Amino acid sequence: MADNGLKPSIVIKRIKKGGHGHHGGAWKVAYADFVTAMMAFFLLLWLLSSQPQKKLQGIADYFTPSIGLRDMKGIGFEAATSAGAVNTSQNTKGNDAIIYGSEYKGTVVKVPETAQKNNEKIDAQNFSSVSKDLYKAIHDNPDTQNMLNSVKIDETPEGLRIQLLDQDKRPMFIPGTYTLQDYTKKILILVAKYIKFLPNYVAISGYTSKDLIPAANTLDNFELSAKRANATRIFLVDGWLDPEQIERIIGKADQEPIDPDHPNSVSNIRISLTLLRNSLFPFQKQATPNDMSMKVQGDPSKIIP
Repeated sequence: MADNGLKPSIVIKRIKKGGHGHHGGAWKVAYADFVTAMMAFFLLLWLLSSQPQKKLQGIADYFTPSIGLRDMKGIGFEAATSAGAVNTSQNTKGNDAIIYGSEYKGTVVKVPETAQKNNEKIDAQNFSSVSKDLYKAIHDNPDTQNMLNSVKIDETPEGLRIQLLDQDKRPMFIPGTYTLQDYTKKILILVAKYIKFLPNYVAISGYTSKDLIPAANTLDNFELSAKRANATRIFLVDGWLDPEQIERIIGKADQEPIDPDHPNSVSNIRISLTLLRNSLFPFQKQATPNDMSMKVQGDPSKIIP
């Protein structure tokens, strides 16, 4: 090719790399659904705030789980507006429970309202009576009178607490174990005679001191205190208390010392039995022994010989 004196043209081709592409509009759909849901939620709140209290109560009752009501739609909406409505003179509103899918056809059983109203008063009377009579019974019993200082009874927000404390050279359990001493069993039997006829559930707690458990013992303080509480439960339900009256057992180790200034004191090692306030354990179906000085307060018809 002849050279005509012109320089050849140089072409530079730039190739774009990477690029993010098109994301699409899926996020817009999700965001629109979220905004719509929020609008519906706030609209619901606004509608509820503008409704009268009576209608709101009907809605709440409608969604409250309850035992089925025979031949009735339930409380709320177009059915009964309150317990005892729809041509009935008795309270037909069921107790709180789970509906299992079929209408309840039997009699609705509920705790008498009088028992609920007077429960605090009954507890106060029973707790006062137990405190006085139990101290006297321990003092008058030759097998336990020398252990009166090992028993401490007081009232707490949870209920009436009966504590059995270790004393020097007189531990409630064989040291390092959860085996009850014979004299501890005698006190527990005496305590059981006074609480088995009361309508209160019982909580049992075990405590230790700050002292370290001996190296030969594989239990730490939490395990030891829990096993002592359970050992107490096992002994009491073996002929002295109804097993169902025990509501719970707790191992508290050294977390709640009686003598916080002396965490290693033996008095911090103890077992407590607490009669729980406002608990309605059914009365035993037997009469209170005549030789017991303590009089159980409450509904006498609930004590069935």
